[in-house]
Amino acid sequence: MNLNLGLPKDDFDKLVKDLQNGDEKLFEITFKRVVRRGIKKLKLKYKNDNEDIEDAAMETLLTFRKRLIEGKIKYGALDALFNKILFQEYARIKRKTKNHIYLSSTLIGESIINEPKEIYDQDQLMILRNAYEKLSKECVEVLENLYEKDLGFYEIAKKLGKSESAIRKRNERCLDRLRAILLKSKEFD
Repeated sequence: MNLNLGLPKDDFDKLVKDLQNGDEKLFEITFKRVVRRGIKKLKLKYKNDNEDIEDAAMETLLTFRKRLIEGKIKYGALDALFNKILFQEYARIKRKTKNHIYLSSTLIGESIINEPKEIYDQDQLMILRNAYEKLSKECVEVLENLYEKDLGFYEIAKKLGKSESAIRKRNERCLDRLRAILLKSKEFD
């Protein structure tokens, strides 16, 4: 199993150094395989969505490249990290392309991109807004940045001066809290 782009640590270090010096040859060779595998995984899960999947792959590649050059990605479980960023980017693209107001199924415990989605009426949206107002300032800040402004965990962490893992945990706790508030509201069915 490839955990580190199929590269030993010395080759990874060379790839990063070459990238920082403007040489992208090794990067291109290595990432062609990684991108193909990532696209294949997404296509298996989300059939018939080739354009968004390929857009997500290209955005992920650019993000990954930038973080490598900045020295923000270290050797270890690189394939998993790439795929995680890829799936997040795909979810972000899907959120941006929706023309209707959807209640993210994340709030009820499912993946944000699972189909089918339901369109909620104005009364249900009002209940959601009321529940949202009961959240702490910190929760609102994270959720707004993540779901309304479409920032990633990395960008939010940088903006708030926290670690990426702290933002992920806060997001989970905030969604759990919002879910609990909604479940207590008998009107939200």
